[in-house]
Amino acid sequence: MNNYDMLRNTWIYQEIEEQIRAEEGRRYREEQRQMMLEIVQARFPRIRFPVRQVAEQITDPATLRKLIIKIGSAQGEKQARQVIREIRDTLKNEDGGKDGALAADPCYNES
Repeated sequence: MNNYDMLRNTWIYQEIEEQIRAEEGRRYREEQRQMMLEIVQARFPRIRFPVRQVAEQITDPATLRKLIIKIGSAQGEKQARQVIREIRDTLKNEDGGKDGALAADPCYNES
C-alpha cells in the first residue's frame, strides 16, 4: 500500500471527496437548468418564469433531464404548460403538498 492509498482511507480525504462530488452535482444541475431556460426562452418565452420556478425546485438530475426533454419536444406552448403542471404536481406530491404558490400562479392558465 502506497502513501496515496493510505491517504484515501482517511476521514478527511473522504469528507473532501464527498464535498467535491456534491459541488459537481450542484454545478451539473445548474448547467442543466440554464440549458432548459434557454430552450424555453427561444421557444416559449411567455412561460419562462413558471419554468424557472419549477426548475429551481428540482434536485433530482433524472427529473430535470425529463423536464428538458419534454419541454424541448413540446409541440406548442399549451403542451409545454401541461408538462410544467405535471412536473409541478409530481414535486408537490413528493414535497407533501407545500407548493401552493405555484398552483396559484396565473402563468399556468392556458391562454
